[in-house]
Amino acid sequence: MIDIGKIAQANRLRALAVIGSRARGDSTRYSDWDLIGISDKSGFCRFSENGFIVELHIVKNIADWKTKPAWWYALSYLDVKIDDGTLSTLPTLLETWRRSYDANVDEVRRNRDWLEAAVRKLRGSKSGFGTAFLLATNLWEILSGAFIASNMPVPANSDMFRLAPEIVGRQNFEMLVGGDLPERRRIFLEMCRKTIRRHNQRLNGMARKLAAR
Repeated sequence: MIDIGKIAQANRLRALAVIGSRARGDSTRYSDWDLIGISDKSGFCRFSENGFIVELHIVKNIADWKTKPAWWYALSYLDVKIDDGTLSTLPTLLETWRRSYDANVDEVRRNRDWLEAAVRKLRGSKSGFGTAFLLATNLWEILSGAFIASNMPVPANSDMFRLAPEIVGRQNFEMLVGGDLPERRRIFLEMCRKTIRRHNQRLNGMARKLAAR
């Protein structure tokens, strides 16, 4: 275990909570400790304590997390250890932020363009090795695109593969990461076309709204 009181005192924290696998209850004895804290000075530190790696993310104001939507998934699971009344407001704030979230048009366009390029490259691939390389190097973008198309923030690296099966479908996800090459290619192209179509619908809708103003 780690000494929560010692960490809070050393970093002058007014509030401290455990997030990540330790808070969700799916950690192993080798899992890191992910912590968030509230203090007068924001920052990040990574250190070792009692044989565990600890990552501590500190913000000055809890509202600072509003600008970091990729973190909202991790912040949904809180094991509050010390609170001055600040962290108790986070669940309500998260719900408010989620309701008002709207994917940035540049993010939608960038992902669409990336996936269109990936489809062209995949169709032009003449070797199994080249196909496997393209599938592996573009996996993150196809998963990110599914979140963007659903108007949801793209998760942080540590949460993507835990959450993606809920968005793309568990069978599709399992095929993408572990199916045989022809099936992975088929699923990839199918998902790209679907996501690109949804992106285009969104962009066209945005354009119509701007034109009507």
